[in-house]
Amino acid sequence: MNYKLAKQLKEAGMKWENVDLFDMKGNEIQTENYPTLSEIIEACEKGWQIFGLNKFEEGWIAVVDNYDHYKNVCGEFSKDKATAVAKLYLKLNGKSINGTNKS
Repeated sequence: MNYKLAKQLKEAGMKWENVDLFDMKGNEIQTENYPTLSEIIEACEKGWQIFGLNKFEEGWIAVVDNYDHYKNVCGEFSKDKATAVAKLYLKLNGKSINGTNKS
Protein backbone atom coordinates (compact mmCIF):
# COMPACT_ATOMS: atom_id res chain seq x y z
CA MET A 1 0.00 0.00 0.00
CA ASN A 2 1.30 3.45 -0.81
CA TYR A 3 1.02 6.72 1.13
CA LYS A 4 -1.67 8.15 -1.20
CA LEU A 5 -3.97 5.17 -0.60
CA ALA A 6 -3.37 5.26 3.17
CA LYS A 7 -4.24 8.97 3.17
CA GLN A 8 -7.46 8.27 1.27
CA LEU A 9 -8.40 5.61 3.83
CA LYS A 10 -7.84 8.09 6.65
CA GLU A 11 -9.89 10.77 4.86
CA ALA A 12 -12.70 8.21 4.38
CA GLY A 13 -12.86 7.68 8.15
CA MET A 14 -10.74 4.55 8.57
CA LYS A 15 -8.97 4.45 11.92
CA TRP A 16 -5.98 2.32 12.79
CA GLU A 17 -3.41 1.89 15.51
CA ASN A 18 -0.41 4.17 15.06
CA VAL A 19 2.95 2.77 16.02
CA ASP A 20 5.56 5.24 17.26
CA LEU A 21 9.12 4.15 16.58
CA PHE A 22 12.16 5.36 18.47
CA ASP A 23 15.86 5.09 17.76
CA MET A 24 18.37 3.67 20.24
CA LYS A 25 18.76 7.09 21.94
CA GLY A 26 15.00 7.47 22.51
CA ASN A 27 14.44 9.99 19.74
CA GLU A 28 11.19 9.55 17.85
CA ILE A 29 11.68 8.54 14.23
CA GLN A 30 9.35 10.02 11.63
CA THR A 31 7.40 7.18 10.14
CA GLU A 32 4.43 6.74 7.85
CA ASN A 33 1.85 4.59 9.58
CA TYR A 34 -0.40 2.35 7.54
CA PRO A 35 -3.32 0.23 8.64
CA THR A 36 -2.66 -3.47 8.87
CA LEU A 37 -4.43 -5.83 6.51
CA SER A 38 -6.50 -7.23 9.39
CA GLU A 39 -7.60 -3.71 10.42
CA ILE A 40 -8.84 -2.97 6.90
CA ILE A 41 -10.57 -6.34 6.62
CA GLU A 42 -12.32 -5.78 9.95
CA ALA A 43 -13.56 -2.37 8.77
CA CYS A 44 -14.83 -3.85 5.48
CA GLU A 45 -16.70 -6.71 7.18
CA LYS A 46 -19.01 -4.42 9.17
CA GLY A 47 -22.58 -4.80 7.94
CA TRP A 48 -21.82 -7.70 5.60
CA GLN A 49 -22.35 -11.41 6.07
CA ILE A 50 -19.56 -12.58 3.76
CA PHE A 51 -16.03 -11.24 3.24
CA GLY A 52 -13.68 -12.91 0.80
CA LEU A 53 -10.11 -12.35 -0.32
CA ASN A 54 -9.13 -14.52 -3.25
CA LYS A 55 -5.86 -14.91 -5.17
CA PHE A 56 -5.80 -15.15 -8.94
CA GLU A 57 -2.83 -15.29 -11.32
CA GLU A 58 -3.16 -11.56 -12.00
CA GLY A 59 -3.63 -10.47 -8.38
CA TRP A 60 -6.16 -10.34 -5.53
CA ILE A 61 -9.89 -9.62 -5.30
CA ALA A 62 -11.59 -8.52 -2.10
CA VAL A 63 -15.37 -8.96 -1.97
CA VAL A 64 -18.27 -8.55 0.43
CA ASP A 65 -21.77 -9.94 0.04
CA ASN A 66 -24.90 -10.85 1.95
CA TYR A 67 -26.76 -14.10 1.55
CA ASP A 68 -28.91 -12.73 -1.26
CA HIS A 69 -27.58 -14.60 -4.29
CA TYR A 70 -25.02 -11.95 -5.27
CA LYS A 71 -27.56 -9.11 -5.61
CA ASN A 72 -25.42 -6.77 -3.47
CA VAL A 73 -21.92 -8.11 -4.10
CA CYS A 74 -19.17 -5.50 -4.06
CA GLY A 75 -15.53 -6.16 -4.94
CA GLU A 76 -12.21 -4.59 -5.86
CA PHE A 77 -9.14 -6.03 -7.62
CA SER A 78 -5.44 -5.20 -7.27
CA LYS A 79 -2.04 -6.83 -7.69
CA ASP A 80 -1.53 -6.94 -3.90
CA LYS A 81 -4.04 -7.98 -1.27
CA ALA A 82 -3.74 -4.93 1.01
CA THR A 83 -4.50 -2.56 -1.87
CA ALA A 84 -7.47 -4.66 -3.02
CA VAL A 85 -8.98 -4.55 0.47
CA ALA A 86 -8.20 -0.82 0.86
CA LYS A 87 -9.92 -0.06 -2.45
CA LEU A 88 -12.93 -2.09 -1.30
CA TYR A 89 -13.08 -0.07 1.93
CA LEU A 90 -13.09 3.17 -0.07
CA LYS A 91 -15.81 1.85 -2.38
CA LEU A 92 -17.98 0.75 0.56
CA ASN A 93 -17.60 4.17 2.16
CA GLY A 94 -18.66 6.14 -0.90
CA LYS A 95 -15.22 7.22 -2.04
CA SER A 96 -13.61 6.64 -5.39
CA ILE A 97 -10.01 5.55 -5.57
CA ASN A 98 -8.89 9.15 -6.19
CA GLY A 99 -10.58 10.33 -2.98
CA THR A 100 -13.65 12.07 -4.39
CA ASN A 101 -17.19 11.32 -3.26
CA LYS A 102 -19.12 8.95 -5.46
CA SER A 103 -22.42 10.22 -6.79
